[in-house]
Amino acid sequence: MHKAMRQLEQVRQVARILLVLQCLMQCLSIFLVITLVGSMIDYLVRLPGWFRAGLFWGVFTGTLIWLVVHVNVAVRFYPHLSTLALRAEKLYPDLAGILTSGVDFMVRLQQHSQSPQTAKLMQASVDHATQHTSGQSLWKLINPIPTAHTAGLMLLVITGLGFVAGFAPYQTYIAMERWMHPWSGPDWPKRTKLSGMITTQVWPKEKPLVFKVRVDRGYRPDMRVWMDYTVGTDLHPNRSHRRLLMTEQFRDNESSVIFERIVDLASDAMEGTKLRNINQPIPITFHFEADDDQTPPKTIYIANRPTVHRVTVKTEPPLYAQGSVSSQHIELEHTQKEAGQPVTISALTGSRVTYRFEINHSPVAPIHHWTHILPGFATLVDVNFEHQHQVIMCEFTLDQSSESTLHLTDKHGLSNMSDRVYRIEALQDDPPTVSLTAPTSNEAVLPTAVIKLEATASDDVGVEFIRLESKHIKLKGGDKSNSRAIHQLDGRRPQLQTTFAFDLSKLAVKSGDKIELTALTTDSFSLNGRHRIPVRSAPRLLAVIDPATLLHQLHKELAGVRRQVIKLGFRQARLFNRSPSQSAPDQQELGQRVANQSSVVDRLKHRIARNRISVQDSGPLPYILNQAGQFLQEARHASRQAVEALQKSQEKQARRYQQTVHQALNQVIDLLNQSGEALALQHHLQQLIVAQFDLKAATSRMRSKTLGQTMQDLRKSLRASIESMAGRQASLGRRFQDLVSRMQSASQVLSSSDQAIADQASAMALAVAVAIAQRQGLDQKMQNAKIQMQNNRLSDAVRQQRECIQLMEEMLAQIADQPIRHQEILRRYLLKLDKAIEQLFIQQQRQKQRLSQTDQLEVLVEPITQLWRNTVSVQHQVASIKPAQKAMHELHQAAHSQAYAANALRNKNKTNAYQAEQAAADSLAKALHLVRQAHHRSHAQLLTRQRNDLSNAYQSLFRQQSALHDKTQPLTDLVDVTRRQQIDMHQLADLQSKIKQEADDLRPEPGETILFQYLHDRIELMAIHTIDAMHHATVTWNTLADQEYMATAFKAMADTLASCEAFQDFSQSGDAVGGEGEVEQSGSTNTSNKDIIPPISELKLLRSSQNFLWRRTHHLNQTVNPLENPEVRQKIRRLSNEQQRLSKLADQMVTRIEKIQAIHQQIPPKSF
Repeated sequence: MHKAMRQLEQVRQVARILLVLQCLMQCLSIFLVITLVGSMIDYLVRLPGWFRAGLFWGVFTGTLIWLVVHVNVAVRFYPHLSTLALRAEKLYPDLAGILTSGVDFMVRLQQHSQSPQTAKLMQASVDHATQHTSGQSLWKLINPIPTAHTAGLMLLVITGLGFVAGFAPYQTYIAMERWMHPWSGPDWPKRTKLSGMITTQVWPKEKPLVFKVRVDRGYRPDMRVWMDYTVGTDLHPNRSHRRLLMTEQFRDNESSVIFERIVDLASDAMEGTKLRNINQPIPITFHFEADDDQTPPKTIYIANRPTVHRVTVKTEPPLYAQGSVSSQHIELEHTQKEAGQPVTISALTGSRVTYRFEINHSPVAPIHHWTHILPGFATLVDVNFEHQHQVIMCEFTLDQSSESTLHLTDKHGLSNMSDRVYRIEALQDDPPTVSLTAPTSNEAVLPTAVIKLEATASDDVGVEFIRLESKHIKLKGGDKSNSRAIHQLDGRRPQLQTTFAFDLSKLAVKSGDKIELTALTTDSFSLNGRHRIPVRSAPRLLAVIDPATLLHQLHKELAGVRRQVIKLGFRQARLFNRSPSQSAPDQQELGQRVANQSSVVDRLKHRIARNRISVQDSGPLPYILNQAGQFLQEARHASRQAVEALQKSQEKQARRYQQTVHQALNQVIDLLNQSGEALALQHHLQQLIVAQFDLKAATSRMRSKTLGQTMQDLRKSLRASIESMAGRQASLGRRFQDLVSRMQSASQVLSSSDQAIADQASAMALAVAVAIAQRQGLDQKMQNAKIQMQNNRLSDAVRQQRECIQLMEEMLAQIADQPIRHQEILRRYLLKLDKAIEQLFIQQQRQKQRLSQTDQLEVLVEPITQLWRNTVSVQHQVASIKPAQKAMHELHQAAHSQAYAANALRNKNKTNAYQAEQAAADSLAKALHLVRQAHHRSHAQLLTRQRNDLSNAYQSLFRQQSALHDKTQPLTDLVDVTRRQQIDMHQLADLQSKIKQEADDLRPEPGETILFQYLHDRIELMAIHTIDAMHHATVTWNTLADQEYMATAFKAMADTLASCEAFQDFSQSGDAVGGEGEVEQSGSTNTSNKDIIPPISELKLLRSSQNFLWRRTHHLNQTVNPLENPEVRQKIRRLSNEQQRLSKLADQMVTRIEKIQAIHQQIPPKSF
């Protein structure tokens, strides 16, 4: 049993030892594994020293605590032997119930004394256990497998560590050192290697900074490389730090990759402010980072390039040009903004030029190497360079055009970027130029001409003088006289211009001679002893001709004007029926051509004026040119208005303006077609009026000197002056008698039936003018004026002269009224044609009817032949009337059809004859329609002219009455009237009387109208009241109201006449081309005044009058308590009476319009 006990004790001891060993191996394995994992983590993430120290001591402490706890438990493993016996009984079933009791009794026997019986029993039990345990081994109680597993794990860990240490002994050593010495241990070898690629130390401010770094080791795709840079140092107040991600650019080789980042510090919103005005270099400290590598910090300095801040150029002209050419001091712009473009200045050759360049800091290049700094200027002659700190000066004498760039390099090795070229142009002082600007070309002139000479001389510096010279080339032999200076202008200026009136009458020139004109000049050039000779202009020749040749040339040019105006008239006629969008450009071009013809007429007028042709030689030509110029100006103005109306799509106004253009052009044509004798007579009459007016003025001035004296009492000088004026009056009388005789004979010649319509109109106008002179005794009045002057009765003489002037002006108005007479004669001719063609049409219809009713064709040959002769005769009449020429073609077709019908009748071909006569009837109907249209247009043109004249007359009265109202207003309701005010009122009364007389003269013009005659009655009554109030110096508000009413009435009548054309179609009393009765009415010899004002226009005038009353009533209604003011009540009564009169007039007009409508309904239209 002792042996079993001893085995159990050994088992307990061995088990305790195994437990302790197992704890130690577990602790060692865990510590080694943690160390290995920590080293790997440290290798991967590069743990900092404090973290490694904390991790190491934390793991060591934890491991130690764990070891102490578990070893303490293992050491304290001491199970009881009975416990071990129980475990043994489980392993050995044959010992069950034996070993444990034996071990327990054995222990009890050894420790306690028992009773013998008990001891004996216990001993028996021990013996029994000993018997059964003998030969049994109890070591199976120990299980060494867990300990072996732990030992194997430990060996595995140790083997792994050995393998790692053997594979990477250096890294293992570093790891041990980093764990053993966490604060000072070595670093792991880096996985990534970066190499900076910036070698420069100074970088220009304006150039973007390029940062480059090369990854020599550890590159992988999507690798991130960072750049940290700091602008400035700790001493800079605006020091800033930024971190930027760099961009992969390209692979340098198989193992190296380049990363790059461009930083534009100048454009950066934050950094640009710091670098904008730097004077000293600013450091930028930077380094690169990627993974576990970082380059050492490096510094680069940002500095300004050498730049030009300011460039000034000073030029001094050469000595001969000083005073004429001023010195220049030019400041050029900053040169870096427009690099490469030349900065060019110019100066005269020989000028002294100084360039001054101001830069930001001094260059370090050797200053004596000017061929490098200013290569273009360094090669010039007489060049001088200076350098003063930040200023470079270059001075030279300009002898040729030169240019140069400026190259600067500073101490940092930075050079200026600007390649600006500084160029100076050497201006050559060219010889002066001189030219005769007037006359512009060779010209034919009279010996009496005064030619305006204009010459211009110019030079780069200045001309000394300009001289006009002439040479006389005689007709016989062609001898030339020496050049003669006729005018000279001195002055040292860049440009001289002179004008001189060259009078040929002071020279002994004759027709056929020539005058050569030239201009001469020289400049002030003097350089290096060189001078220039004078320069002469191209000559102008004046060919002297006689007046007849000049007039022939003028008439020839006028004929060309006439041809052009005729073409323009045709072109204007074609533009009538075109759309506004199509005709506006052509109308504008036509206006320009009219302006060109007007310029030609003005040039001819100037030519007559400067040649000083006599009145006897020129005849009516000046008058023709003046009138033609006025008509062309009118056409030009109307064409411009037509273009504006067309552009605004105002077709009615455009057509009216185009009609005005066409009428003005026709007037020019008629004027150039008129008889020269009639125009000459008109011109001579104008001269007589001017002479008589001058004589009347002289007589009026003399009247104050001879007042109250007889002829014998006058001084000899005054008597001589009066006798001289009487002789002038007698001479005017004789000239007038001769003029009247010429008018009478011309009227007889021009009134023959074979003359043109224009000549017949001139004859009629001359006949009326002669009748006025004979009926009014104009010749006798001139004789009476002479007698009164001889008797020193100058007041009576002035009265007689005034009457003579009025009569001559009336004669002139009749002569100038030829267009209206032309329209009347034209209408008379058109009426005759209308009747003739109508008779032809009726005869043709009868001939056709007889043809259809008979088969005896031979008897119809003679009537159709006679009808053909009549048609041809009418066709010849139409050819002489321009407005009816459109009917010529239809008459020609009718005559052709009639001739064909006659031949068919002779051949007894009834069908062809009938068809031909039907065609002839149709052509005659068309011709009749065209003639009636022309008649209608002529009638409308005449009415338009009469309305325009009457409207202008009313407009003139309106302006006069308005002005008189303004002058009367300050004289209203005066209490004490002074003598001066009385005189003013009498003068105003005379003006009002004059207006009243002119209004009375216009009373018959509107014809049988209701409202016009009523307004004339009211104007006459109010004018009488106004004149009476002014004569009695009692001008009140009633007077002003009357004047306002008269002015408004004149304006309303003028506006009504101006708007009559808008109601032309509505207001016609009948169809002008409809039937016989209507043609008879519209084609009468004298235009009826009742056609001037249509009823619808009178209705518009009634509306204007009603509006005037409404405005006056509305104005009174604005007055406070109007019924309490007596003056206002009187005004209201006046307005009430006027309203009653207008109401009655309205009833009369309604009755008149109803009668007209009833008449129109009773007249059936006539057609063919």
